[in-house]
Amino acid sequence: MSRLVQIKVELLTPEAFRPFGELLSTATRPADFNGLNSDGWKVAYSATALPLIMTLSSRYSGLRFGKLERHRNVTQTFIPLGRIPAIVAVAAPTGDDPETIPAPEDVHAFLLDGSAGYVLKRGAWHSLDRFPLYPPSAEIVIITSQDTQDELESAPRETWRLTQEIDYATRFGVTFELAL
Repeated sequence: MSRLVQIKVELLTPEAFRPFGELLSTATRPADFNGLNSDGWKVAYSATALPLIMTLSSRYSGLRFGKLERHRNVTQTFIPLGRIPAIVAVAAPTGDDPETIPAPEDVHAFLLDGSAGYVLKRGAWHSLDRFPLYPPSAEIVIITSQDTQDELESAPRETWRLTQEIDYATRFGVTFELAL
């Protein structure tokens, strides 16, 4: 038996996103750094290995998905290039027990309008992709850890220790649909 879970897309605000991470944008709070003609606001980033910076091109594929993943060792950062609207689905970290996963109703979705990036908390669940609202794609810079990316690219899934992936469609018959 399969079930379709609709996730209402929310606006990306610091308050709404706080359970999952923090925004990377200019802020209303005082700047952490004041240069001659620039101000800067810091966000937390941590990893167990050297950082890795890469560009992702998320192709338009509709607004349905069935998998979430989390990374136990890094606070991944995503920075949009341009202003192509896209959506990301997230759920709060669930602790260290691999059997404790988010209920489908605990998954949220946020509209990325290109004006802000975001930093996911360590262990925050997220969709494997960002979902552009129209073709062809949305380009995003990601800051992750080298060991996490090496694991994703070359290790068999059954040996992963830094990343956990849940296939809701196969395991529970649940498909998520992002609703605007």
